[in-house]
Amino acid sequence: MKTKKKMFAPIDNTKEYAERTYYTVKYYKSEAANLIKSSLFWSELANFFINCGQKDFLSSSFMYLNSPIDFVLASAFISS
Repeated sequence: MKTKKKMFAPIDNTKEYAERTYYTVKYYKSEAANLIKSSLFWSELANFFINCGQKDFLSSSFMYLNSPIDFVLASAFISS
């Protein structure tokens, strides 16, 4: 006797995952305070936003950012 082949099989629900920490950080709670260090660039950017800067933001301190994370965040702020 032939068995019927199942045409459709139920699948499990899919799950959604989201990144909650920086990619290279293993222990976020203990390392969070050291991820972004204060610098002249962040001070200038804060002053720009506080004063409702209408022109483009330009800082000579951009090249002195401390880490790749700083550079990425600064680039995101400047391009938005």
